[in-house]
Amino acid sequence: MQIALFELINSHKIDPEIAKWWEIKPRCLSALAKKWFQKMKRCSPEIRETLHDGFPAACIGKFPFAYVDSFKSHVNIGFYYGAFLPDPERLLIGTGKRMRHVKLKLGSEIEGNVLETLIEESYKDLKLRLIES
Repeated sequence: MQIALFELINSHKIDPEIAKWWEIKPRCLSALAKKWFQKMKRCSPEIRETLHDGFPAACIGKFPFAYVDSFKSHVNIGFYYGAFLPDPERLLIGTGKRMRHVKLKLGSEIEGNVLETLIEESYKDLKLRLIES
């Protein structure tokens, strides 16, 4: 499905603002968010990052595919085109036209490999969209 791609103009190989972001969040939630953001960054050496709307986003060039955000008692692992991802475990939350997220609480029961697969699928989905556009 061809849709207009969302662009962020300020992505970097390493964004120093993200390093500051980890420090201002509660340590246990920050560690959880950072763990998943690092998995996003490991999808490919081409991944860039930026702080967008107050949370770290992982991008292919200037196009984001996933993000993390930390709240008082949970972390969201979000996907810019999550509505189009396969989700057999029904982990994705949201009713937006494109975006979905997974809500993680400390000690949550979500299997890591299922969430890793969503991250990888999100990356692959955007790669295909970039090729098709």
